[in-house]
Amino acid sequence: MESLTGKSDRIRDAVAQLRQRFGQRAFAVVDYWPDDPDAIGIARPGEDEPCVSILTAGKEEGRFDVELDGKVYRNCVIQGLCWAVREGLGGRA
Repeated sequence: MESLTGKSDRIRDAVAQLRQRFGQRAFAVVDYWPDDPDAIGIARPGEDEPCVSILTAGKEEGRFDVELDGKVYRNCVIQGLCWAVREGLGGRA
């Protein structure tokens, strides 16, 4: 699995939950924000551009801001995050 070194526990936990729900190979993790511990991208396998961005800065535990197709969904719970990832992956997950 990719390195999430330097990422917050909440980002690492979110990625772990997504991996558990969708499988280890369902998506790739891309990090265009290496200096931001509270942001990570999700990409389709084999692609470098994120289709979904996950942000946890300033959020309560278990809450995420999620960017999908240029729209930001604020204060999502894990079910909303999973929906966004499934949509971003084109319904393949």
